[in-house]
Amino acid sequence: MWCALLLSAFADDYDAQKAAALAERDALAEELALGADDVWLQAHEALAHAVMDLLPTWEGTPWAMNGTTEVPGEGRVACGYLVSTVLRDVGLPVERVRLAQQGAEDIIRTLSDERVVRRYRGVAVSQVLQEHEADGVYVVGLDWHVGLLVVADGEQTFCHASRSAARQVVCEGAAEARSLRSRYTVVGALSRRALESWLTGDPLPTVSD
Repeated sequence: MWCALLLSAFADDYDAQKAAALAERDALAEELALGADDVWLQAHEALAHAVMDLLPTWEGTPWAMNGTTEVPGEGRVACGYLVSTVLRDVGLPVERVRLAQQGAEDIIRTLSDERVVRRYRGVAVSQVLQEHEADGVYVVGLDWHVGLLVVADGEQTFCHASRSAARQVVCEGAAEARSLRSRYTVVGALSRRALESWLTGDPLPTVSD
């Protein structure tokens, strides 16, 4: 009984946060249609905050290699599905299933502009983090993993469906996150193209080789 009530509370909170994100998106889309010239900066901040608000709700959701749940706290979720589901639920019209099934490189190419994507081989986590200190949400691809780096008020948090000892969704200090230790790391910020898709509702096609 207690478990059912807890899951219901999570679902209600998640639905409320999704509704708030969509309402803010619609308000910004209306401003864009009216010719507002500062809407892009507002949209960047609003989309980042919407993602930040949804991610903690997923904490504790069990990880599974083939997990596809769409509801935090119910079922299991794989790392790619966590990323694609959260982005879809804040109103970004991604192909949730197809995007989740891509390698991290293609997930990032779908969501980021190539000119701002950074790639690292054999470097310390501290170097990667030092180059991503600006507030916002970044998609991070690793050897066998993908997650979201959230930067707010000087704090860097890595949120991901962990396949390590935790085997669940965790949001942890990025500097201490063992999952960020990778031979190859790719980082990309959400692109202007993604913002346009968020505001207009035009589909954001999945990039795949």
